[in-house]
Amino acid sequence: MTRPTTAPSKTVTAFARCMRAHGVDVPDNVSTWTPPPGADKTRTQAALLACMKAFSTP
Repeated sequence: MTRPTTAPSKTVTAFARCMRAHGVDVPDNVSTWTPPPGADKTRTQAALLACMKAFSTP
């Protein structure tokens, strides 16, 4: 089940840009995005980890 994000839209858009910079094509509204069938799971996971780390709070 997908949950809508409570993050500010600026943060969500920046997260989407980060994902794209890591080679994963995502829309600006990533709240309902799921990797398409056949997506490179290793690349997607690496991008998610990098972007989650970049946007985490200390």
